[in-house]
Amino acid sequence: MPTVSTVALKIKESVTGTFDEQITVEGEVTDYSHVRGNAYFKLQDDYAVLPCYDPQPELTLEDGDVINAHGTITIYEERGIYQLTTDEITVKGEGTFKRAFRETKQALEHQDLLHQPSQPLPDYPDSIGVITSRDGSALHDVTTTIRQRYPDATIYLSPSRVQGDQAPKSLQQSLRDLQDISPSVIIITRGGGSTEDLVCFNDQDLATMIAHDTTTPIITGIGHEDDTTIADLVADHPTATPTQAATQATPSPSKQRRAVTQITHKAKDLYAKRIRKAKTRISRIQRKSKNHVATHLQEAKNTLKRIRTTAKNHYPEHIMNNGYYPIHHNGNRVTLEELQSQDTIKLHGTTQEAEATITWISKQS
Repeated sequence: MPTVSTVALKIKESVTGTFDEQITVEGEVTDYSHVRGNAYFKLQDDYAVLPCYDPQPELTLEDGDVINAHGTITIYEERGIYQLTTDEITVKGEGTFKRAFRETKQALEHQDLLHQPSQPLPDYPDSIGVITSRDGSALHDVTTTIRQRYPDATIYLSPSRVQGDQAPKSLQQSLRDLQDISPSVIIITRGGGSTEDLVCFNDQDLATMIAHDTTTPIITGIGHEDDTTIADLVADHPTATPTQAATQATPSPSKQRRAVTQITHKAKDLYAKRIRKAKTRISRIQRKSKNHVATHLQEAKNTLKRIRTTAKNHYPEHIMNNGYYPIHHNGNRVTLEELQSQDTIKLHGTTQEAEATITWISKQS
Protein backbone atom coordinates (compact mmCIF):
# COMPACT_ATOMS: atom_id res chain seq x y z
CA MET A 1 0.00 0.00 0.00
CA PRO A 2 1.59 3.35 -1.03
CA THR A 3 2.13 6.05 1.56
CA VAL A 4 1.04 9.68 1.23
CA SER A 5 4.61 10.66 0.41
CA THR A 6 4.80 8.01 -2.30
CA VAL A 7 1.58 9.25 -3.94
CA ALA A 8 2.78 12.88 -3.74
CA LEU A 9 6.08 11.90 -5.34
CA LYS A 10 4.33 10.02 -8.18
CA ILE A 11 2.13 13.05 -8.87
CA LYS A 12 5.17 15.33 -8.84
CA GLU A 13 7.03 13.08 -11.29
CA SER A 14 3.98 12.93 -13.53
CA VAL A 15 3.46 16.69 -13.57
CA THR A 16 7.09 17.62 -13.94
CA GLY A 17 7.41 14.94 -16.63
CA THR A 18 4.51 16.49 -18.54
CA PHE A 19 5.85 20.06 -18.11
CA ASP A 20 9.54 19.27 -18.31
CA GLU A 21 10.24 22.62 -19.92
CA GLN A 22 9.34 26.15 -18.90
CA ILE A 23 6.00 27.46 -20.10
CA THR A 24 4.23 30.79 -20.53
CA VAL A 25 0.68 31.12 -19.22
CA GLU A 26 -1.76 33.96 -19.89
CA GLY A 27 -4.40 34.82 -17.30
CA GLU A 28 -5.97 37.42 -15.04
CA VAL A 29 -4.35 38.16 -11.68
CA THR A 30 -6.38 37.68 -8.48
CA ASP A 31 -5.52 37.58 -4.76
CA TYR A 32 -2.15 39.26 -5.26
CA SER A 33 -0.07 39.64 -2.07
CA HIS A 34 3.49 40.13 -0.84
CA VAL A 35 4.87 37.94 1.96
CA ARG A 36 8.47 38.32 3.15
CA GLY A 37 9.69 39.58 -0.21
CA ASN A 38 7.85 36.92 -2.22
CA ALA A 39 4.75 37.46 -4.35
CA TYR A 40 1.79 35.11 -4.33
CA PHE A 41 -1.18 35.32 -6.66
CA LYS A 42 -3.53 33.33 -8.84
CA LEU A 43 -4.00 33.33 -12.58
CA GLN A 44 -7.49 32.58 -13.80
CA ASP A 45 -9.61 32.43 -16.90
CA ASP A 46 -13.29 31.62 -17.25
CA TYR A 47 -12.82 27.96 -16.34
CA ALA A 48 -9.80 27.41 -14.06
CA VAL A 49 -7.39 28.91 -11.53
CA LEU A 50 -3.61 28.41 -11.36
CA PRO A 51 -1.71 29.32 -8.14
CA CYS A 52 1.51 31.23 -8.82
CA TYR A 53 4.65 32.06 -6.85
CA ASP A 54 7.20 34.73 -7.74
CA PRO A 55 10.35 34.44 -5.58
CA GLN A 56 11.90 37.66 -6.92
CA PRO A 57 9.10 40.02 -7.96
CA GLU A 58 10.21 42.92 -10.14
CA LEU A 59 6.67 44.22 -10.78
CA THR A 60 3.88 45.07 -8.37
CA LEU A 61 0.77 43.61 -9.91
CA GLU A 62 -2.87 44.45 -9.21
CA ASP A 63 -5.89 42.22 -9.11
CA GLY A 64 -7.41 42.37 -12.58
CA ASP A 65 -4.17 42.68 -14.51
CA VAL A 66 -3.87 40.35 -17.50
CA ILE A 67 -0.33 39.01 -17.71
CA ASN A 68 1.91 36.49 -19.44
CA ALA A 69 3.69 34.55 -16.71
CA HIS A 70 6.77 32.54 -17.70
CA GLY A 71 8.08 29.83 -15.41
CA THR A 72 8.01 26.23 -14.29
CA ILE A 73 5.22 24.06 -12.91
CA THR A 74 6.25 22.82 -9.45
CA ILE A 75 4.65 20.72 -6.76
CA TYR A 76 4.46 21.92 -3.17
CA GLU A 77 4.31 18.48 -1.59
CA GLU A 78 3.74 19.58 2.02
CA ARG A 79 0.42 21.18 1.10
CA GLY A 80 -0.45 18.94 -1.81
CA ILE A 81 -0.76 21.74 -4.37
CA TYR A 82 0.82 22.56 -7.70
CA GLN A 83 1.84 26.06 -8.76
CA LEU A 84 3.63 28.06 -11.40
CA THR A 85 6.94 29.35 -10.12
CA THR A 86 7.59 32.39 -12.30
CA ASP A 87 10.81 33.97 -13.48
CA GLU A 88 9.41 36.56 -15.90
CA ILE A 89 6.11 38.46 -16.04
CA THR A 90 4.74 40.73 -18.73
CA VAL A 91 1.62 42.84 -18.16
CA LYS A 92 -0.70 42.79 -21.18
CA GLY A 93 -3.62 44.88 -19.95
CA GLU A 94 -6.63 44.71 -17.71
CA GLY A 95 -8.92 41.74 -17.26
CA THR A 96 -12.64 41.33 -16.84
CA PHE A 97 -12.85 42.23 -13.15
CA LYS A 98 -10.52 45.20 -13.36
CA ARG A 99 -12.28 46.57 -16.44
CA ALA A 100 -15.71 46.17 -14.83
CA PHE A 101 -14.43 47.91 -11.69
CA ARG A 102 -13.04 50.81 -13.72
CA GLU A 103 -16.19 51.21 -15.81
CA THR A 104 -18.45 51.18 -12.74
CA LYS A 105 -16.23 53.71 -11.01
CA GLN A 106 -16.32 55.99 -14.08
CA ALA A 107 -20.12 55.73 -14.27
CA LEU A 108 -20.43 56.74 -10.61
CA GLU A 109 -18.01 59.61 -11.09
CA HIS A 110 -20.11 60.80 -14.02
CA GLN A 111 -23.13 60.83 -11.66
CA ASP A 112 -21.05 62.68 -9.03
CA LEU A 113 -21.67 59.90 -6.50
CA LEU A 114 -18.07 59.30 -5.47
CA HIS A 115 -17.59 62.69 -3.85
CA GLN A 116 -20.76 63.08 -1.81
CA PRO A 117 -20.23 64.60 1.65
CA SER A 118 -20.03 61.89 4.28
CA GLN A 119 -22.85 61.67 6.79
CA PRO A 120 -21.47 62.08 10.33
CA LEU A 121 -21.63 59.15 12.69
CA PRO A 122 -23.63 59.56 15.91
CA ASP A 123 -21.49 59.80 19.03
CA TYR A 124 -23.67 57.32 20.89
CA PRO A 125 -25.84 55.22 18.52
CA ASP A 126 -29.10 53.85 19.89
CA SER A 127 -29.08 51.05 17.33
CA ILE A 128 -26.74 49.56 14.72
CA GLY A 129 -27.92 47.74 11.60
CA VAL A 130 -25.69 44.98 10.23
CA ILE A 131 -25.84 43.57 6.69
CA THR A 132 -23.84 40.38 6.26
CA SER A 133 -24.19 36.62 5.98
CA ARG A 134 -25.90 34.95 8.92
CA ASP A 135 -23.30 32.15 8.79
CA GLY A 136 -20.08 34.11 8.22
CA SER A 137 -17.34 34.98 10.70
CA ALA A 138 -17.94 38.68 10.03
CA LEU A 139 -21.20 38.59 12.00
CA HIS A 140 -19.43 37.15 15.04
CA ASP A 141 -16.61 39.72 14.81
CA VAL A 142 -19.01 42.66 14.48
CA THR A 143 -21.47 41.67 17.22
CA THR A 144 -18.69 40.73 19.65
CA THR A 145 -16.94 44.07 19.14
CA ILE A 146 -20.14 46.08 19.54
CA ARG A 147 -21.15 44.26 22.73
CA GLN A 148 -17.70 44.67 24.23
CA ARG A 149 -17.40 48.37 23.42
CA TYR A 150 -20.97 49.66 23.63
CA PRO A 151 -23.53 47.11 24.89
CA ASP A 152 -26.26 49.77 25.13
CA ALA A 153 -26.71 49.74 21.33
CA THR A 154 -29.42 47.52 19.86
CA ILE A 155 -28.17 45.35 16.97
CA TYR A 156 -30.47 44.73 14.00
CA LEU A 157 -29.27 41.98 11.64
CA SER A 158 -30.51 42.08 8.06
CA PRO A 159 -29.02 38.86 6.65
CA SER A 160 -27.86 38.83 3.05
CA ARG A 161 -25.95 36.82 0.52
CA VAL A 162 -22.42 38.20 0.27
CA GLN A 163 -21.12 36.13 -2.64
CA GLY A 164 -22.43 34.93 -5.99
CA ASP A 165 -24.76 36.15 -8.71
CA GLN A 166 -27.72 36.69 -6.37
CA ALA A 167 -25.73 38.67 -3.82
CA PRO A 168 -26.16 42.21 -5.29
CA LYS A 169 -29.97 42.01 -5.23
CA SER A 170 -29.89 40.41 -1.78
CA LEU A 171 -27.66 43.21 -0.45
CA GLN A 172 -29.98 45.86 -1.87
CA GLN A 173 -33.04 44.25 -0.27
CA SER A 174 -31.30 44.00 3.09
CA LEU A 175 -30.43 47.68 2.87
CA ARG A 176 -34.06 48.56 2.11
CA ASP A 177 -35.24 46.47 5.06
CA LEU A 178 -32.92 48.29 7.43
CA GLN A 179 -34.01 51.69 6.12
CA ASP A 180 -37.54 50.81 7.26
CA ILE A 181 -36.18 50.24 10.78
CA SER A 182 -34.02 53.42 10.69
CA PRO A 183 -31.09 52.42 12.90
CA SER A 184 -28.57 55.06 13.94
CA VAL A 185 -25.90 53.60 11.64
CA ILE A 186 -25.60 50.69 9.16
CA ILE A 187 -22.61 48.35 8.72
CA ILE A 188 -22.19 46.45 5.43
CA THR A 189 -19.58 43.76 5.92
CA ARG A 190 -18.12 40.37 5.10
CA GLY A 191 -14.86 38.57 5.75
CA GLY A 192 -12.00 38.10 3.33
CA GLY A 193 -12.21 36.35 0.00
CA SER A 194 -10.90 36.36 -3.52
CA THR A 195 -11.52 39.18 -5.99
CA GLU A 196 -14.28 37.09 -7.51
CA ASP A 197 -15.85 36.49 -4.09
CA LEU A 198 -16.06 40.24 -3.43
CA VAL A 199 -17.31 41.27 -6.88
CA CYS A 200 -20.92 41.60 -5.66
CA PHE A 201 -19.85 44.68 -3.70
CA ASN A 202 -18.86 46.34 -7.00
CA ASP A 203 -22.46 46.36 -8.22
CA GLN A 204 -23.49 49.77 -9.57
CA ASP A 205 -27.09 49.62 -8.34
CA LEU A 206 -25.90 48.80 -4.82
CA ALA A 207 -23.42 51.67 -4.97
CA THR A 208 -26.15 54.06 -6.07
CA MET A 209 -28.35 53.02 -3.13
CA ILE A 210 -25.49 53.59 -0.68
CA ALA A 211 -24.44 56.95 -2.12
CA HIS A 212 -27.78 58.46 -3.07
CA ASP A 213 -30.79 56.64 -1.63
CA THR A 214 -29.79 56.11 1.99
CA THR A 215 -30.17 58.71 4.73
CA THR A 216 -28.48 56.59 7.40
CA PRO A 217 -24.67 56.76 7.75
CA ILE A 218 -23.08 53.65 6.24
CA ILE A 219 -19.85 51.97 7.29
CA THR A 220 -18.26 49.27 5.16
CA GLY A 221 -15.87 46.59 6.37
CA ILE A 222 -15.35 44.26 3.41
CA GLY A 223 -12.59 41.69 3.07
CA HIS A 224 -9.03 42.22 4.27
CA GLU A 225 -6.80 45.26 4.70
CA ASP A 226 -5.84 45.54 1.02
CA ASP A 227 -9.30 44.86 -0.48
CA THR A 228 -11.17 47.82 -1.98
CA THR A 229 -14.63 47.58 -3.51
CA ILE A 230 -16.98 50.07 -5.15
CA ALA A 231 -19.12 49.93 -2.00
CA ASP A 232 -16.10 51.20 -0.04
CA LEU A 233 -15.70 54.13 -2.43
CA VAL A 234 -19.27 55.38 -1.93
CA ALA A 235 -19.70 54.53 1.77
CA ASP A 236 -19.70 57.35 4.32
CA HIS A 237 -17.02 55.63 6.39
CA PRO A 238 -15.10 52.77 4.72
CA THR A 239 -12.94 50.53 6.90
CA ALA A 240 -10.71 47.56 6.13
CA THR A 241 -12.29 44.73 8.16
CA PRO A 242 -15.51 43.78 9.99
CA THR A 243 -13.89 44.43 13.37
CA GLN A 244 -12.74 47.89 12.29
CA ALA A 245 -16.26 48.66 11.05
CA ALA A 246 -17.76 47.77 14.43
CA THR A 247 -15.09 49.83 16.17
CA GLN A 248 -15.89 52.82 13.96
CA ALA A 249 -19.60 52.55 14.76
CA THR A 250 -19.18 52.62 18.54
CA PRO A 251 -17.69 55.10 20.99
CA SER A 252 -14.48 54.04 22.67
CA PRO A 253 -14.52 53.28 26.42
CA SER A 254 -12.29 56.32 27.04
CA LYS A 255 -14.73 58.55 25.15
CA GLN A 256 -17.60 57.17 27.23
CA ARG A 257 -15.67 57.87 30.45
CA ARG A 258 -14.94 61.43 29.33
CA ALA A 259 -18.63 61.94 28.54
CA VAL A 260 -19.66 60.73 32.00
CA THR A 261 -17.11 63.06 33.59
CA GLN A 262 -18.35 66.03 31.54
CA ILE A 263 -21.99 65.30 32.39
CA THR A 264 -21.11 65.01 36.08
CA HIS A 265 -19.29 68.34 36.05
CA LYS A 266 -22.14 70.04 34.19
CA ALA A 267 -24.67 68.65 36.66
CA LYS A 268 -22.62 69.88 39.61
CA ASP A 269 -22.29 73.34 38.06
CA LEU A 270 -26.04 73.45 37.34
CA TYR A 271 -26.97 72.46 40.89
CA ALA A 272 -24.49 74.96 42.34
CA LYS A 273 -26.02 77.77 40.25
CA ARG A 274 -29.54 76.80 41.32
CA ILE A 275 -28.52 76.74 44.98
CA ARG A 276 -26.90 80.17 44.71
CA LYS A 277 -29.99 81.51 42.97
CA ALA A 278 -32.29 80.05 45.64
CA LYS A 279 -30.18 81.50 48.46
CA THR A 280 -30.27 84.93 46.83
CA ARG A 281 -34.04 84.75 46.47
CA ILE A 282 -34.49 83.67 50.08
CA SER A 283 -32.30 86.54 51.29
CA ARG A 284 -34.32 89.01 49.25
CA ILE A 285 -37.60 87.66 50.60
CA GLN A 286 -36.27 87.77 54.16
CA ARG A 287 -35.26 91.42 53.77
CA LYS A 288 -38.65 92.39 52.32
CA SER A 289 -40.70 90.52 54.92
CA LYS A 290 -38.71 91.42 58.03
CA ASN A 291 -41.30 93.96 59.24
CA HIS A 292 -44.20 91.58 58.64
CA VAL A 293 -42.88 88.46 60.32
CA ALA A 294 -44.42 89.19 63.71
CA THR A 295 -47.83 90.00 62.18
CA HIS A 296 -47.84 86.89 60.03
CA LEU A 297 -46.70 84.77 62.95
CA GLN A 298 -49.49 86.05 65.20
CA GLU A 299 -52.06 85.45 62.47
CA ALA A 300 -50.77 81.94 62.09
CA LYS A 301 -51.03 81.34 65.84
CA ASN A 302 -54.62 82.64 65.90
CA THR A 303 -55.54 80.45 62.96
CA LEU A 304 -54.01 77.40 64.65
CA LYS A 305 -55.92 78.15 67.84
CA ARG A 306 -59.22 78.35 65.94
CA ILE A 307 -58.47 75.08 64.18
CA ARG A 308 -57.68 73.37 67.47
CA THR A 309 -60.89 74.67 69.09
CA THR A 310 -63.00 73.52 66.14
CA ALA A 311 -61.34 70.14 66.09
CA LYS A 312 -61.80 69.71 69.85
CA ASN A 313 -65.52 70.35 69.58
CA HIS A 314 -65.74 67.51 67.10
CA TYR A 315 -63.81 64.99 69.15
CA PRO A 316 -66.05 61.99 70.14
CA GLU A 317 -65.10 62.49 73.80
CA HIS A 318 -66.30 66.07 73.70
CA ILE A 319 -69.57 65.09 72.06
CA MET A 320 -70.23 62.33 74.61
CA ASN A 321 -69.42 64.65 77.51
CA ASN A 322 -72.29 66.78 76.25
CA GLY A 323 -74.69 63.85 76.57
CA TYR A 324 -74.55 62.36 73.10
CA TYR A 325 -73.65 58.67 72.76
CA PRO A 326 -73.44 56.29 69.81
CA ILE A 327 -76.06 53.50 69.80
CA HIS A 328 -75.10 49.87 69.06
CA HIS A 329 -77.49 47.02 68.29
CA ASN A 330 -76.33 43.48 67.64
CA GLY A 331 -72.71 44.75 67.45
CA ASN A 332 -73.46 47.37 64.82
CA ARG A 333 -73.69 51.10 65.15
CA VAL A 334 -77.26 52.19 64.28
CA THR A 335 -79.47 55.24 64.14
CA LEU A 336 -82.68 55.71 66.07
CA GLU A 337 -84.73 55.24 62.92
CA GLU A 338 -83.36 51.69 62.58
CA LEU A 339 -84.64 50.51 66.00
CA GLN A 340 -87.87 48.78 66.95
CA SER A 341 -89.67 48.28 70.24
CA GLN A 342 -88.05 45.65 72.53
CA ASP A 343 -84.68 45.94 70.80
CA THR A 344 -81.75 45.70 73.17
CA ILE A 345 -79.19 48.43 72.69
CA LYS A 346 -75.82 49.39 74.11
CA LEU A 347 -74.55 52.88 74.80
CA HIS A 348 -70.77 53.43 74.89
CA GLY A 349 -69.33 56.32 76.85
CA THR A 350 -65.72 57.30 77.41
CA THR A 351 -65.48 55.34 80.69
CA GLN A 352 -68.68 53.26 80.94
CA GLU A 353 -71.12 51.18 78.92
CA ALA A 354 -74.87 50.86 79.45
CA GLU A 355 -77.44 48.40 78.11
CA ALA A 356 -81.12 49.26 77.67
CA THR A 357 -84.31 47.90 76.10
CA ILE A 358 -86.49 50.02 73.86
CA THR A 359 -90.01 50.10 75.41
CA TRP A 360 -91.68 52.46 72.97
CA ILE A 361 -90.96 54.37 69.83
CA SER A 362 -92.81 57.47 68.77
CA LYS A 363 -92.44 58.70 65.27
CA GLN A 364 -92.60 62.46 64.84
CA SER A 365 -94.42 63.90 61.90
